[in-house]
Amino acid sequence: MKVSTRTDDGAVVVRVEVARLVYATLDSFVDQVGPYLEADRPAVVFDLSSVNYLDSAAIGCLMDLYRRAAARHGRIALAGVLERVERMLRMTGAHEFIPIYGSAADAVRALGGSSGGNE
Repeated sequence: MKVSTRTDDGAVVVRVEVARLVYATLDSFVDQVGPYLEADRPAVVFDLSSVNYLDSAAIGCLMDLYRRAAARHGRIALAGVLERVERMLRMTGAHEFIPIYGSAADAVRALGGSSGGNE
């Protein structure tokens, strides 16, 4: 699983650099991003602009990451989500918990604020 990370205004931006986020890649994904959720009040943006497909296991994984962040009084957000992927997130209701933003910059700004809702 290939990801790149950077810090932007106190948030960690994780760019997922694969076309398919699926069950077979999730162990590696969690191993790479899990440490960012261990901080107190983590703020993590997952830039999914390269991802054109995710399966139900990947959605479940994102929900697990959401719960891990929430347990530490933090938040996660998704950015750059392609239409097909967004449809899957909306069909499963994941967008009710994990906000979706058009760009990583928009998500970073939202996580830096006190309310942060969905876009």
